[in-house]
Amino acid sequence: MLSPMAISNELIKMAIKESIPLTPMKLQKMLFFVYGKYGAEYNEKLFEEPFLVWQYGPVVESVYYEFKSFGTEKINKYAADAKGIAYFPDKDCLELEHFFASLKKTWNRYKHLSAQLLVGLTHIEDSPWDRAFKEGLNTIPNEYIIRYFKENPCA
Repeated sequence: MLSPMAISNELIKMAIKESIPLTPMKLQKMLFFVYGKYGAEYNEKLFEEPFLVWQYGPVVESVYYEFKSFGTEKINKYAADAKGIAYFPDKDCLELEHFFASLKKTWNRYKHLSAQLLVGLTHIEDSPWDRAFKEGLNTIPNEYIIRYFKENPCA
């Protein structure tokens, strides 16, 4: 299983390489779509930390606090540990081949959408966020995410 920080770092690396602005809000939504698309395709979680039900959509709390200081500006640094080491998923690991294929497909699908458009996609009627919000839940159940992306492959 991967960490949300390592996946976030990979998304940031892709954004920097392609000169695509990636704000904290857009990162959160991209992380949600990567998680959902991968989960629907391979029927497994990418990481353990849950998505919280916040006003502007799904949020991974650790990622929020790591990049909060960027506000509405694009992120220009990687998440790092106390020693300053940034971690990324290992591209040479054969067990991650499916992850990288799913990540690339999802990135290419959503990378040019604004954070606001991605928020709108997470708020669609009966989306995992919408269901959890209406039920008064603090976190989005994993089964909501997997089921939604399986039933809505074009989401």
